[in-house]
Order: sequence, then structure tokens, then C-alpha cells
Amino acid sequence: MAKVKTFKTIFPAVSVPLNDDYSINEKEFREYLRWIKTFYGKGIEGLVCNGHTGEITGLSRAERKRVTEICAEECGDVMTIISGVNCENTIESIEMAKEAKEAGADGILLMPPHMWLRFGMHPDAPFEYIKDVAEGADIDIIIHLYPATSKAFYPVETLIKMCKEIEHVKCIKVGTRVTAIYEHDVRLLRQECPDISLITCHDETLCVTWFTGMDGALIGFAGCVPELICGAWEVFRNPDKHTLKEAQDWSNRIYHISQAIYGGGQPSGPRAQPAPRRRHGAVQVIPGPQKQNTASREHRLRQIDNSCPARTGRAAVAFRMRQRSPLIELSCAGCAELADAFPGICVLPPFGLFCKQQLSLT
Repeated sequence: MAKVKTFKTIFPAVSVPLNDDYSINEKEFREYLRWIKTFYGKGIEGLVCNGHTGEITGLSRAERKRVTEICAEECGDVMTIISGVNCENTIESIEMAKEAKEAGADGILLMPPHMWLRFGMHPDAPFEYIKDVAEGADIDIIIHLYPATSKAFYPVETLIKMCKEIEHVKCIKVGTRVTAIYEHDVRLLRQECPDISLITCHDETLCVTWFTGMDGALIGFAGCVPELICGAWEVFRNPDKHTLKEAQDWSNRIYHISQAIYGGGQPSGPRAQPAPRRRHGAVQVIPGPQKQNTASREHRLRQIDNSCPARTGRAAVAFRMRQRSPLIELSCAGCAELADAFPGICVLPPFGLFCKQQLSLT
């Protein structure tokens, strides 16, 4: 099967399993990627590594490159491989983009320098930054658009200029998170830049943001429950073949899991803020609460089980890296509701770092 690079698809932002010493567990990572690859042709034609879900701020440059290499080795024969680039200066961003390309990436997810989150930026800075990286590394780019409430948000006029004048800009990961601005900007981008792929990154309101007619999604959620995300995407990308009721039904099936992970906000919101440990300066896991309310626990299990008809019993809630039963290591859980449902769970921080505590689900 010949590989076709695409930016119009579901991109799971893959997590990275870690050993007890916080080194990359390559064996389990490869197993996870091979599982993700089974959804190729069902709505997932690419993946993103070194995103926020993939520990980008907690991995060294060498580790980021190695993660990209593993993704390319396991999935790059057919899937579009995108690697995140997060850096505070242009020169090193170009170097990181070149390293991603050498490792087998078909493109990069280019994040704004995080210094802008505090200090803001000159209006011309985003365009010049992305232009310099595109030209310096000669690689295709997904623009990572941060929330409209942040100082690192790119106005739609800037996005249009990027799309029209920087050939390597192929896609925008639209993370506006203010509904009125989101819809306005998507409509204007469709009008002005019809060839650019627009994909949502709103894990917490996925189906709602698809109603504007998007080209896919780039979400950690798709690395947790790809069978549900692919099922919903089939309805939203082919509206002529489906009904509004079908779209609502898929949204309802996803809702409880979305609430369990994200609550009403982003993965980095207040509900996913445990006390930190450190690894390369990154937030790490801590034990979750040990007490539980039995009735609440059973209610939560029923809600999540009902949302996951493709899974069996309580294993359904385990956003599993390896389909182990009855012992399953949980990943990507980030809220008190799941912690209440499963005593002893480790509540994970927003970047999807791994808990090594095994829990019996029988």
C-alpha cells in the first residue's frame, strides 16, 4: 500500500509510556503504536508524537527524536507522522524540525514559544517565526493555535497571511476555545484559504467543534478511545449519509468519558492539577485518593461502561496502552471522578505521564 501524506484526518496525540526511572519504555510504546495502527483506514491516517499529551515539555531533544523514530518505524509506512516542536528560539526550533525530519516525520506541529504566554509578542512575530522555521527546515507545518484567552493566540488575519504566503503551512490545529471566535475564524479561513486543512483540538468539546465542518482532529482523546472517536468522525465527516440524531448519539456516547478526563475544561485545567514531581522539570504523577463512595463508584462505572460498547465490562474505562485483563495500567486519566471510581488510581497530570500502579478491575 503506497503511503499518501494527509492533513485531513484524525491525528491521535500519542502518549509515551515511561519506565520507573522515567526513561522511555520502547517495548510498550511500540505495542501501543501497533494498536493505534489497527485504526488506519477507519478514520485515523496519521499520528502526532511529541505533543503535549506526548510529554514534549518533559523529554530531552534526543528523546523527542527517538520517539519520532519509533513512530516512523512502527507506523510511517502508511500513516502521516507529525512531530511536535516546542522551543523558545527560532534557531533551535529549526534544528529540532530538522531532527524530526531526519527521524522520519512528514511534518511538524509548531507550537508558539511559551515565553509569549507570559509577555505576549510583536504582531509580526508569529508570521516571521513560522516562515523562518518552514524555510530553515524545509518541512510541512501544522500551526498550533493556542486559546483566544492566551497571549500567544494568533489573530485570524495572521493565520490567513501564514496560509497564503508560507507554502509549507498545510494545516491549523484550531484550539481557540472561545466558541464565537472559533466559529467566526473557521468560517473566514474556509473562505480565504479553502485548501488549508482545519482540525479541532478541543478534546473536551469534540463533537460540538465538528459541527462547523472540520477536516479532522488532533487530540490525545483519540489515543485513548480511538474506536469511539473514529465512529463519531464517520458521522461528522459524511453528514449527507447520516442524521443529526446519529451525531447526537455519538456525542452522548463520548460525553461521559470526556467528562471523566477533561471535565469542563482543557487537560491542563484545574481538575487535572495534582501536586507535582519532577522529571526534566515536568509535572509527574501522584497517588490518587484512596477513599471512595461505593454508590458513586458504581454509578461512574455504569456511565463509562455504557459509553464504551466496544469494550467489555469495567476494563472499558481503562484508557489502556496494553489490553491487559484483569490487570490494566491506566493512562490519560486526569480527574477526581475516575479516581473515585477506582481506589488507588494515580491521577495523571495534563501531559499524560504514566502511572505504573496496576489495578485489579475484576
